[in-house]
This record gives sequence, structure tokens and C-alpha cells, in this order.
Amino acid sequence: VTIGNNFWNKVINTLTFGLWTNDKFDVTANVTKEETSPYDIKYVKISDTDFVNADTLKESEWLAYTEGDILTYSEEDIFAVYFKVTDYAGNVTYVNSDGHIIDKTKSDISFAHVGANGSNDIYSDSFDVQINVTDPSKHSGIDKIEYAITANGVETKRETLYDVTYT
Repeated sequence: VTIGNNFWNKVINTLTFGLWTNDKFDVTANVTKEETSPYDIKYVKISDTDFVNADTLKESEWLAYTEGDILTYSEEDIFAVYFKVTDYAGNVTYVNSDGHIIDKTKSDISFAHVGANGSNDIYSDSFDVQINVTDPSKHSGIDKIEYAITANGVETKRETLYDVTYT
């Protein structure tokens, strides 16, 4: 299973949902032809995958897949794509991608001047600003919050208030 530059060749026991975008994912499956070439390839997209086991996969509504097809997913969702490959002897192999997140919802940002006594947004002294950021989407969360202060079109300060660190 290939998505972008990422490749999987087995069933992943724990999905990390390490792939996210605000656009789309293109998914393809490549089959190596051998004497026991598969005679049937099917796929299913399973959304909001908390836990997928053998029973879940058996009960899924599998769709036919033709080698070379590109499956494009662009709607906001949390999901993984599973492929089921059956050979002529009836042996079944499952392969899946890591978890994918498509999040097209922008964060909500609001500002409040705290204790400022200015008029027409002109202030003669320092004041505090309260910055509120919320993510209405359940999908990807907030990666980074930065702010910049400009005076007369010149940036005088820039700071990161929040930054996710990936390990």
C-alpha cells in the first residue's frame, strides 16, 4: 500500500495517525506477480478506527480493486485503508496503511486587550493581550501557535506560544 512516499506491507497493530493533510490522500496498491498471483484484491476504508480486529475486517463491505487504480480521499475524516488479497488457493492476506487525518477546518482565533486604555487601536503604553485559540475539528488538533507584533509596518517581536514536539 503506497500513500505519497509511505509504504506498508503488513497489517499495522497500532495506528499512529501520523499522516495528515488539509487536502487529499491518493492511495494505491502494487502487486508483485508470482506463480501464486492473487486472483482477487479488495479494499475498504475504515473511518474513526479505534480498534480493528479480524472480525471487523471480515464484516466490512469490501470493494473491488484493480491494480493501478488510485483511490483519492479528500473529505475531512480520520481513517485507514485496508487491502484484502486472496490467492488461487484461497489464502487471504490483509495489508493496511497507517492512520490518515484529513482536516480542513481552520482554528478559531480571538484576541482581547486586557486592561488597555487606547482609542482607535492606538496605545501609548504596554498592555497585555489574551490570545484564545480553539480547534473545532476533532481531527488533527493544533500544531503551533505564534504571534507577531508590528509597529508602522515593521515586525518588532515574534514568539511561539505553543509548539507540538514529535518524538
